[in-house]
Amino acid sequence: MTGGETLTAKTKPVVDRYGDVVQPAGEREIHGCVVGLQGQADINGGGVWDGDATTLEVLAPPGTVVEEGAVIICRGLEYTVSHVPFDWSVGRRPVNARHRPRVRFLIDRGEA
Repeated sequence: MTGGETLTAKTKPVVDRYGDVVQPAGEREIHGCVVGLQGQADINGGGVWDGDATTLEVLAPPGTVVEEGAVIICRGLEYTVSHVPFDWSVGRRPVNARHRPRVRFLIDRGEA
């Protein structure tokens, strides 16, 4: 997939039932994401855009697996997935073969 931003997802360590680490924590890249402010709105048609800069909406390539609560690094800052991801491509057959519905999820900055 060409274009878009590359996000980094931090993975948690996988442990077995005895508490031993089976797979250490790591990072994986998600290429081709479209990132924007969540809830953008044009106020009164005056060219003033309103949006919450601490919450971003991410449209990732189809089949991307991200869990709620996962840590995502976007533009050098750490965000947490605050909304259950939804894959729009499951069960769909687009008329145009180039159309690829994406996975949508929200990431939150969570500054105190």
